[in-house]
Amino acid sequence: MPELTLEDLDFDLPPECIARYPSPERSDARLLVCERALPQSPGVIDAPTPPANASATPCISRIRNLPPLFTRPALWVFNESRVMPARLIATRSSGGQVEILLASPLSPAASERRWTALIRGISRLKPGERLGLAGAEEAIVFVGRDVSSPGQGIVELPASRLSVMDWLERFGTVPLPPYLERSPEPADIERYQTVYASEPGSVAAPTAGLHFTPQVLSELKDHGHQLEFLTLHVGPGTFKPLGDLGSAHTISSDRLHLERFCIGAGLAAAVAAARSEGRPIIAVGTTTLRALESAWVGTRSAGALSEGPGETALFVKPGYAFKVVDGLLTNFHLPRTSLIALVMAHLGVAATRRAYALAIEHGFRFYSYGDAMLSVPAGLVHRPEARA
Repeated sequence: MPELTLEDLDFDLPPECIARYPSPERSDARLLVCERALPQSPGVIDAPTPPANASATPCISRIRNLPPLFTRPALWVFNESRVMPARLIATRSSGGQVEILLASPLSPAASERRWTALIRGISRLKPGERLGLAGAEEAIVFVGRDVSSPGQGIVELPASRLSVMDWLERFGTVPLPPYLERSPEPADIERYQTVYASEPGSVAAPTAGLHFTPQVLSELKDHGHQLEFLTLHVGPGTFKPLGDLGSAHTISSDRLHLERFCIGAGLAAAVAAARSEGRPIIAVGTTTLRALESAWVGTRSAGALSEGPGETALFVKPGYAFKVVDGLLTNFHLPRTSLIALVMAHLGVAATRRAYALAIEHGFRFYSYGDAMLSVPAGLVHRPEARA
């Protein structure tokens, strides 16, 4: 198989295509519907020549039109992780400010106060230094640098009668991605969170789920679709460029940053039933896809989803043989990232390039607060008559 290069994952995106604010209504987000050719042979960097019905131009619709779009009911899997207010603006004794983005606790214990964090201004900090927060009686303590990752360190949150999550709710802010180039606003507290988020632990939203409303979820059920949930806590590495995973041009690594997930017994049973009944499985978001593929034990035709907690560093890139997921709903991603590599693995390299070019041509909104695309096997969706 040809080696994947950074150039394969690159594209030109006009700055005006970046959505810095969400659409007024979640389900008004536009949707680019793309049909992928199946089967895609393992070890082939792009799909073989697709059949005629799979090579048609992608259709443009909206998220609110999803429920009746499918030709048969599917199993939809969502990531119910909740975004923590993990961004902290701390002040040094000298008066200078330091921005801290909490990444993950050193242990899974709910009372864990030591966290790894990305720290803007870490080079100026000394181990043991105390960092104050506006309104907080106790300071954060900088423990030291994490030599394995530039800009990352360990901090200790103050002991408090509040739980860690309640303390963050009081003193933290929404960790908006830096490419939005703005500070969080009150509306982001609600909009940078899915309507079904329940398990706190993410520092970035599983953004494909931001488009769903209770009404759309209810209508999916009314059309016979089954909805299930898992938890994968999104870390800051999800947006990390891939330049450090290989040489200057090729990407040699098969592993990414580590993220924790949990698969419930109900989801495992639902996946088994869908497989036996021939119902397609749709992953809402790249995080959901990575968790499902990482938890699968066995081959696509003979395997099962493993229940319980797990960890994944899975790098899904062109040539990957999918074992669980048939369809993927996701946002439009940054160039030169693992996210665009995952989309190319599912839809195909050339087809992804065509889809992104079409999205740019038609003014789709990109990144976390942007629009969405749907990659599904040919014949699984009705082709919308009108463009919305």
